[in-house]
Amino acid sequence: MNGSLANGLNEGLNAPPPKIAFDRSISAYSERDVQCGFWVCRGPFWQRLASKKLYVLLFGLIGCILNSTTSYFYGTLTTVEKSIQISSRTVGIITAGSDLSFVLASLFLSYYASNRRKPLWIAMGIVSMALSCFVNALPHFLFAKGQEELEQNVGNWTKGADNLCREDRLAPDCSLDVGDIRPQLVLFFGSFLSGIGTSLYFTLGLTYLDDNVRKEKVPFLSSLAAFGRRMGPLVGFSLASLCLKYFVHVGVDPGYNQSDPRWIGAWWMGWLVLGSTLIFIAPFFASFPKVLPRTAERISLSRQASRTSGTNSTTAEEDVDGDRKVSFSDMLVTVRRLVTNKAYVFNNAASIFYFFGYMPFFLFQAKYIEIQYRLTPSQANMVTGSVSLVFSALGILIAGVVIQKLRVTSRQLAGWNVITSILSAAGICGYAWFGCSALNNADIVSNNGDNMTASFGSAVSGSCPVDCWTPFYFFLIVMCLNKFIGGTESAANFLIGLRCVEPRDKAISMGFSMAINTLFSFLPAPIVFGAIIDRTCVLWGRTCAKKGNCWLYDGEALRVSMNYTAAIFVIIGTCFDMGTWYYSKNFKIFDDAPGEEDAKGQMEKELVTLVGKEKEDPVQTTRAN
Repeated sequence: MNGSLANGLNEGLNAPPPKIAFDRSISAYSERDVQCGFWVCRGPFWQRLASKKLYVLLFGLIGCILNSTTSYFYGTLTTVEKSIQISSRTVGIITAGSDLSFVLASLFLSYYASNRRKPLWIAMGIVSMALSCFVNALPHFLFAKGQEELEQNVGNWTKGADNLCREDRLAPDCSLDVGDIRPQLVLFFGSFLSGIGTSLYFTLGLTYLDDNVRKEKVPFLSSLAAFGRRMGPLVGFSLASLCLKYFVHVGVDPGYNQSDPRWIGAWWMGWLVLGSTLIFIAPFFASFPKVLPRTAERISLSRQASRTSGTNSTTAEEDVDGDRKVSFSDMLVTVRRLVTNKAYVFNNAASIFYFFGYMPFFLFQAKYIEIQYRLTPSQANMVTGSVSLVFSALGILIAGVVIQKLRVTSRQLAGWNVITSILSAAGICGYAWFGCSALNNADIVSNNGDNMTASFGSAVSGSCPVDCWTPFYFFLIVMCLNKFIGGTESAANFLIGLRCVEPRDKAISMGFSMAINTLFSFLPAPIVFGAIIDRTCVLWGRTCAKKGNCWLYDGEALRVSMNYTAAIFVIIGTCFDMGTWYYSKNFKIFDDAPGEEDAKGQMEKELVTLVGKEKEDPVQTTRAN
């Protein structure tokens, strides 16, 4: 090595990290684009926080809280149904508010914000989710009924010990019910707000992670963030379990415990906790810059190398929507590119049927466990939010490690999705076999027109004591295995969806995927499966204005109809997974883009290249620079 080259290398390698000159011919970013913080919260201290590790940590934490809001809603569902007198079908309509806003935000906001400061937009979505939490708690404060009125509305049929079994059951007091729809409208509005925040978090948050991380590290880091999100249901269901142990009017002793059908827990309490937490975290997330400094440095070095060598190659990492012009016509062109991408189309078609089939287990799993195995709402939420979801989170995390370690191909990932879909469908069919023979509400109550009579001689207050723990344990084992398998499939499916499109289309492709999945899965599935659940009801609560919530279900009919219907949708999705596998042969999961750990190596290569070119043609090198 000659003296001048050695001196140049030593000067470059021993110097502090270079401050990048953001020449518009080299980089698409200004100095402001890499600044961390906002308003008065700027400076060297905040700039140290602009790291991928902190982003992954906060991204996973926020995802955990966002998912906990969904699980908390469904964990308190049966209590809310009794509190404001709604059916499962009405719950499906309420959740449609979230689906509606999710579609709109996924289609338009994800495209509009794709070349802007994504973390700031995500923070606005977090604030929207926080407001949703506070709105969901409002029905208790605005329309709360007293203890006596609650018992009259939700427990008229329990006033006498044998009231359920008599044809001359006491009629409800019509003066206490006027068919109040106001609480339902409030919940619908809260659901609408949550959809906006959820859409911004997923569409922009995942693409920001992919834009600012080396591609070979994306599988593990995205799985790590997903692991945090999968812990959300654990938090949500545990919080629901805790809150439902307290009576809805905190400090009041109703004279009966939570095993009594008249018990209504403090379903509103958890919403205040979740909303306050989201409001506290949002400003920290908004502090992240448009692009992380190390990423901007890496891109600038890569573009400098390309210009010096006379090439014009652009890696996926470099194309992060620097100067993309936002317009409706450009959005249509982007959508046209997506719908003509066969791998993308088949992958989304498979997701539609897969999510449709798995929707009842996302939404009604706690309720299903309550009905099938006579667990209390608190017990069902603890089981749903702890044991089973830990296996789901482990599946995602292990899959991310294996994918990164083995550097699997796109076809291998798509093939694994086919296998896991088949196993998932088999597991769902297995659920139908694990019922409690000691519990058959259809035999207890026979419905003849408007009269309901009992098929046993006497009745006691409260639920009949049954032992359903053995079939429940078998159900729990199969469910945990299914959650683990589904977690591995989720990690693989995410990478396929991200890599089968052009880098410039990542944000809008994720938004478009979520929009069509919402329209054809998340929107109709709760209504369809809510109707299936309602059809298995054998004893409806009655109010003067309308039919109230269901008190008893035919467990066997519910077990068969819900599980086999769900399995059929998953099997159809498997057929489309095969199409995804066939067309997943022309795109890469990984690339050879250099990373931030190689910054010194990059500088050494750049200096070697420049010195070599000076020897060959000093004039040409000067013109290039």
